[in-house]
Amino acid sequence: MPNKNKRRREDVVDNTTNIVKVGGESDNAEELVALNIKDDGNNQSSSVGDMDDFFSTRPHPLLIPHIIELVFDYLFLPQINRNIPDVRSVRLVSRTWNVIATKLYRRNSEDLVFGEQHGSDSKRMRKFLRDMHHSFDNPIETYRFDPGFFTQRNEFLFKNFLYSSTQWIVTLKMWFDNQSDLRFRKRCYASLKLDCLNYLFFGCVNYRGTCSAERMELTYALDALLVAATRLKKFCFSFPPKDIKSQQGMIKRFGDLVSSKCPKSVTNLKLEMKLTDAQVDALKDIGLSLDVLHCDFRGSILSSNVLFNLFQQQESSLQEIRLLDSEIKYAYELKFPRFKKLTVLEIQGGSISKFSFKDNFPVLERLLLFGWENEKTNNLMLQSTTPCTTLTSLELPYKIHDQNIINLATKCFPNLKKLEITPTQEGMGVLASVFANLVQLEELEITFPFIIDVEMNVDPVFTGMSLDDCEFLSRCTFPGNLETVNYSYLQASPSIANLSKLKKLTILDHSNEIRLTDLTAYFGLLRLASLEVLEMSRFNISSEIFQVLKEKVHLCENYDSSDSCSDATFSSDSSCDLDQLEFNISEEDETL
Repeated sequence: MPNKNKRRREDVVDNTTNIVKVGGESDNAEELVALNIKDDGNNQSSSVGDMDDFFSTRPHPLLIPHIIELVFDYLFLPQINRNIPDVRSVRLVSRTWNVIATKLYRRNSEDLVFGEQHGSDSKRMRKFLRDMHHSFDNPIETYRFDPGFFTQRNEFLFKNFLYSSTQWIVTLKMWFDNQSDLRFRKRCYASLKLDCLNYLFFGCVNYRGTCSAERMELTYALDALLVAATRLKKFCFSFPPKDIKSQQGMIKRFGDLVSSKCPKSVTNLKLEMKLTDAQVDALKDIGLSLDVLHCDFRGSILSSNVLFNLFQQQESSLQEIRLLDSEIKYAYELKFPRFKKLTVLEIQGGSISKFSFKDNFPVLERLLLFGWENEKTNNLMLQSTTPCTTLTSLELPYKIHDQNIINLATKCFPNLKKLEITPTQEGMGVLASVFANLVQLEELEITFPFIIDVEMNVDPVFTGMSLDDCEFLSRCTFPGNLETVNYSYLQASPSIANLSKLKKLTILDHSNEIRLTDLTAYFGLLRLASLEVLEMSRFNISSEIFQVLKEKVHLCENYDSSDSCSDATFSSDSSCDLDQLEFNISEEDETL
């Protein structure tokens, strides 16, 4: 006899009685999952009538969208990629949960990639298009197409993807190479509209196609996309030609397209291509209002007035400029107007006219200087007539030989907080100058460049002791009696411990030829009172001293506890089995 108290199952989660299957979900996605709502008194299920009265007065918290968003954020973030099965499961509960979980997945998902590792991915694309055809809310909005996808067999599939995904595509990245032979017929994309497209990347890597009168398919693709993307915000184009002579037609065609068809809505523009004066002028005539401008001129020969006119048009809006030349020809001269909002400036090579940070860059905060054959450009950038008090970050990611550049930086940027340098074997005086003059630094990144079969002992510069004293201590002492060394007597110059405000320190070795031992760790690193984060390559630090560091610091979660230092003595060549290890020093720990 059936139980009288047994109640029929009610779907109290949502008023919606069906759910549309979203691409890639199981066939039973239409089923609803009911929640068991219990009353306050006896912790028993309430009657259907009571529940109807309850929901007639107030919604259940798990049906309120902003509360569900908070719950999902707590459950699935920040490592949403590990929780994809759970996200898919909650999408099957109800339409409301489906919409919110889909938005969460869309906000944190990575690119959906087709054609990876030179596979055509035709079957995956067909399945994706079938699933998307039945979807009312596509969970994916960022797409990447690698060169392997762009084959003739996928011509119809790609066209179908663009037209059927008009309302979903927010980010589109396309890569082409010498194996890409898909033909883009101009008439096929005449009515294409991509109103939701926010970011377009169009890159040609090792592309060896020409631009004859009969074959211009690749340029047709770019033309169609730029015309269709009426609300585009970020546009990146990369075309480093492999054969300049045979590809002159394509170079010109791409340059004309970018400079004439770039949507006026673009605020973030990144170009890696060869340009002419006429094309830069045409780009200026579009009337862009840019926040970010990155240009790799690839050996372009440009007049100073052309670039100045472009900069002057954008002086009230630009916040970030990056000017490079991968061909290392620097056939351009830079003249700067007064950038009212520019906070980030990156320059590689080129000749620079006289300027003043106060007049031309009144709010500059970050400066990146690249050098190649010489440091002439960098020295010019640091010889401003008036100091720049707003700049707090200076990055010099090239081999520095002359310590005078640090002396100039000290005078030019009195409020510098972050510094990145790459000292050479001949330029160890650069580090000594940093330790002596930039005592206000809070972040310091030191990258030792690649050297061949030449061991370089950096203990002297980090500890301030002479090379002879460092070698003597290495031979005659061991970790247990370092505290007996009269360090104040041996110290002849400022050490890294002089940076009393340093909070983050990074020391990287790209050659594995740098000798940094217990002397630096004991007399340098452990004396940095304000240090919070320490990131190091593998160095010659003994297990005893490393244990002192472990007692002093908290290792990051990427640290493998099974890694350990060898039990060699202080004078040995053994090192910690740690590469790119990062430490966190707690604030409550006392300093030595």
